[in-house]
Amino acid sequence: MAYTQLFTHLVFGTYKRQRTLSEANYQRMIKYFNKTITNKGCVPYEINGTANHLHFLISMHPTLGIATLVKDLKLATSDFIYREKMFP
Repeated sequence: MAYTQLFTHLVFGTYKRQRTLSEANYQRMIKYFNKTITNKGCVPYEINGTANHLHFLISMHPTLGIATLVKDLKLATSDFIYREKMFP
């Protein structure tokens, strides 16, 4: 029996590190990221940040690559921001 536990620390920043995440949007983004990461078979231990960036501490699923997770998160988040009209 094999046991794998891989922790990854990711940082996502806003465009040009502009302070664009309001408190309401920040909370919505945290919930969305939490759900998206969980749906990928990973465990989000901590997600937090400020108005211009977010930090993630994630336990990765052993069959998922970091590049794939980051790509999927970025695509899903862009779609979420556009659908929800979070920014003008």
